[in-house]
Amino acid sequence: MPSGLSLQQKDNRIVAGLLTLNTFVRSVVALRPIEYLDGLVIPDDAYLSLTTARNIARGLGPLYSLEHTNGFQPLYVFLMVPRFRLLVGAYTCYIFTSWFYERYLFPIGIVVFLLMGIALDRFFLHYSSHRTGVRWAGTLAVVLVGLNIMQPTFRDLITSTDTQTRGYMNVGLWARREFPGGTILGAQQSGAIGYFADNLRVINLDGVVNASCYRSLVERRNIDYIRATRIQHIVGWKVDLSFIKSHSTNYADDDLQLVKELDGFTSWNQPWYLFKVNLRH
Repeated sequence: MPSGLSLQQKDNRIVAGLLTLNTFVRSVVALRPIEYLDGLVIPDDAYLSLTTARNIARGLGPLYSLEHTNGFQPLYVFLMVPRFRLLVGAYTCYIFTSWFYERYLFPIGIVVFLLMGIALDRFFLHYSSHRTGVRWAGTLAVVLVGLNIMQPTFRDLITSTDTQTRGYMNVGLWARREFPGGTILGAQQSGAIGYFADNLRVINLDGVVNASCYRSLVERRNIDYIRATRIQHIVGWKVDLSFIKSHSTNYADDDLQLVKELDGFTSWNQPWYLFKVNLRH
């Protein structure tokens, strides 16, 4: 850094440099086609936010399908809609699983890194001579960048052409083609299905954006809720079937009938299955 600059000016330059780099990297990633971002950058739950935002933009209110959401996650701002209204992502306040934490904390990551940059700058300035501080900073930067580039998921953003074994877009496109318009379809992982199959009524079954379903899970009557909402089919993984069973005290073996395994694509090498709901007319 040029000598003669105050410590505050040097900190400002660090912040400006980090913000510029962050904006550049994010812009490069954002320009990738959605099939490359699906799963790696856009998790299934992000589609819940996009779908709810789309419904608000259409004047339907904060709905996912026809169900009111549990609430909004204000850290996420996903979509600018007509008349320049900002819509926040519709994430729940309840977290079922540990892998949600990084998604919630990610928006504050840039703030953490900025503070780390300022702290390291002050450390290097006070620790040793300017030349030594710059060397330490350069070495640390190279190590951090190298560790990120070595991550397969980072390289996949640029080089991967695999759209059949990861992400959630394919199951949503399949559902749109498979069922006639208006079909009531249930899914625990309902984000991409509801987003891409907007000709169907997709009901969220893990309670993330469905307050009624969430109550049925807490009260262990999930299968009763499924029948009460007239869900005709459920799309999910085998573990999703176990989830329904474990949250239904009166589950019977013939409540959900396996129809088939979906061919042609998986998500993280997990096959998808179609189940038919026994509505017990």
